[in-house]
Amino acid sequence: MPAIAGNGLALLYGSKFGQGEELRTVTAGLILVAAFTLITRNGSWLSKEPLSPERAVVERAAIHHDLKQNTGTLYAIAAKRAKSGRASLRDRSIVCAISNVDIQFVNEFRAKYAVSYACGVRPWQLGRDEPIATPTIVLDVLKEHGTWLINGFL
Repeated sequence: MPAIAGNGLALLYGSKFGQGEELRTVTAGLILVAAFTLITRNGSWLSKEPLSPERAVVERAAIHHDLKQNTGTLYAIAAKRAKSGRASLRDRSIVCAISNVDIQFVNEFRAKYAVSYACGVRPWQLGRDEPIATPTIVLDVLKEHGTWLINGFL
């Protein structure tokens, strides 16, 4: 008697499968089910924070180190966002200071990097004057070949 999976495929494709083909179809289906079972049973695959606390500390330090080369660009983006929608600031120099950094790991190779700034008109000084804006830049970062890189803006 032919296997049910083989009959179902035969009906879908409008042809009659041989006994060997039905066995291969059933075997492939079982392998696929086993693979999905193994993938979904791993708890870290679904976890929000799959890294151990110790490993997360190390990876956060690595992210800070690897993104140092982008610091100037991120400050410029923050200053531009502080000016946006304010015509009176168009020709004025804006300075910004980092006020907070938050890193949330999606998995061991991907994280959400959010950096908040306090910005003011030069000669603004952090802690002395109120900021004119507090922009936040959120990035998707990926670890490739041991280095954390910006994948895009969120």
